[in-house]
Amino acid sequence: MALEFLQFLVSPKVQEIAFLKFGKFPVSKEAFNNLISNSSLPYYQREWLQETYIAALNASANPPNIPPTYPKLIPSFNNLVFQFLTSPQYNETYAMEVLQQAANEWISALS
Repeated sequence: MALEFLQFLVSPKVQEIAFLKFGKFPVSKEAFNNLISNSSLPYYQREWLQETYIAALNASANPPNIPPTYPKLIPSFNNLVFQFLTSPQYNETYAMEVLQQAANEWISALS
């Protein structure tokens, strides 16, 4: 389940939404290509993407794509993980429920 959640986070669709809603650059090449070829995006956004990509090719580090500044996503995920870790129901079924709830909250926030 944790792997599925990570796959969700780096999926092209979520990466595109993260850029469009939050200005976070995609980690998926497919998402990058979809955004850069999206003619409905303003020119400055496509140029911003392209220039950031070029800069990243020559950089030694990039900022995280999921920074702790997200006011809703990070706290909701952290709270659910903390709830799981401190629960007496420490089992695989409960872990799957908590991760599914976190994924649902992220999907809702990104929609």
